[in-house]
Amino acid sequence: MKKSIHLLLIFISVFVVNVSANESDTLVMFFDKNDQEVNLENASYIIKVYEQNSNWIIEEIDIENLVDLTSGHQTGKIHTNSDQFSAFFPSGVKKVEGKLKKGKAIGIWSWWHQNNTLEKTGTFDINNLQTGTWSSWFEHGSINYEGNFKNGLKHGEWKYYHSNGNLSAIEFYKNNELLNVKHWDKKGKAIDNELIVQTLAEFPKGTKALDKFLKNNIEYSEEAFEEKIEGQVIVSFMIDKKGVARNPIIVKSLHPDLDREAIRMVKILPKFIPGTKHNRAISNYKILPITFSVPKNIKQAN
Repeated sequence: MKKSIHLLLIFISVFVVNVSANESDTLVMFFDKNDQEVNLENASYIIKVYEQNSNWIIEEIDIENLVDLTSGHQTGKIHTNSDQFSAFFPSGVKKVEGKLKKGKAIGIWSWWHQNNTLEKTGTFDINNLQTGTWSSWFEHGSINYEGNFKNGLKHGEWKYYHSNGNLSAIEFYKNNELLNVKHWDKKGKAIDNELIVQTLAEFPKGTKALDKFLKNNIEYSEEAFEEKIEGQVIVSFMIDKKGVARNPIIVKSLHPDLDREAIRMVKILPKFIPGTKHNRAISNYKILPITFSVPKNIKQAN
C-alpha cells in the first residue's frame, strides 16, 4: 500500500519584480547544493519562474527536506515497511532514514550527503512536528548549524558556522520570532549587524547604476534596429556566492536578436554584492526586465 510523508516545511522565498507581461508559462529548473543545474533525481532545490497578475515571481523550493514515498524517482531507491523508511541517491548512497507511524515521521531522522557523510539529524514528535535539537554538517564534516525546535518552531539559541568552523551567527528565537542576532566574520571577528537573517544580492551603487549600465551597453542588431523593434526581454539568472551573474535564461522573448543581446548583457554585468543568509554568502536568483528602445544614440551591433 502506498504511503506518503512530508517531513519538513518547504521553505519558499518569493521575489517579485513589477513588469508588463502577457505570458503565463512556468519555467522550472533543478539545482544541486553547489548551484549546478541537474536533473530532478539529483536536485536539492527547484527554481520556478512565472508571471502572475503582471508580476514576475521567482520561487525557490527546498526539496532536500521533502520525502514523498509515492515519488521514488526523486531519491533513487526507497525501502519502507510499517515503521521504517529509507531513501537512497541514484548512486546507492543512503539519503535519508527514519521511523514512521501511520505514514508520518516520528522519532530521530537522519540525512546524508552524496559523499556518505552525515548532513543533518533531528527528531519529530508524535504530531510530526520538529522538536528538540537539530544539527547539520557540511560535506567535509565541520558543523553547519545547530539549534532547537519547540512544537515545530525555532525556539532558543541557533548557531550557524562558516565552512572553516568559526561561528557565523547566533540567532535567538521565541516561537519562530527572531529576537536577537550576533554576527562574526570568517576570522572570528564580531561585526555590526541588523536584526535580519537573509539579504538579497545587490548591484553596486543600486538599481539606478544597473539601469545606467544596461542603457550604456545595449547593442541592437541591424535587423532589429532597422525594424525599430522595441519592448522588454525578461531574463532570469543566478547571482552566485561570489556575486557573479550566470545561467541567464529568457523568460519572456521579444525578438531572437534582442533575446541574444539580453543574454549577453547579463554575462557582462559587473559583480553584485552577494546575498547572505545567517551571515553567509548564498546564491540568489533575479528577474531582470531589459528594455529595448531605439533612441538616436543607441549603439548598433556590427
